Amino acid sequence: MIKVMMLVGCIAASAIAAPATDVFYIYSDKGAPTNHFVPSGWMGDYGDLKVDDGATLTPHAGKTAIKWTYTALGKQGAGWAGAFWQSPANNWGERVGGYDLTAYTKLTF
Repeated sequence: MIKVMMLVGCIAASAIAAPATDVFYIYSDKGAPTNHFVPSGWMGDYGDLKVDDGATLTPHAGKTAIKWTYTALGKQGAGWAGAFWQSPANNWGERVGGYDLTAYTKLTF
């Protein structure tokens, strides 16, 4: 069984109020100013994961898409792999950042 997880992480010392819009984008297009998080909290067999945030083969919308490749080689011996989407990158709660998303009911990748 292959186990892969991706979670949006909003752990922060102090969260920033999210902008008042209908949609809060986690990722909308490579380098887009509407992107609010990045996949940076690698866990488990993180060496088995590769992400291309500028893939151009059949994006749903825009010019790019996110392509994840998982090899399942078990490089770190965990038997699973995952990534938190964090803001700012690699923020596990010790830095100011993140967003207060309590006004939203939907997150869009």
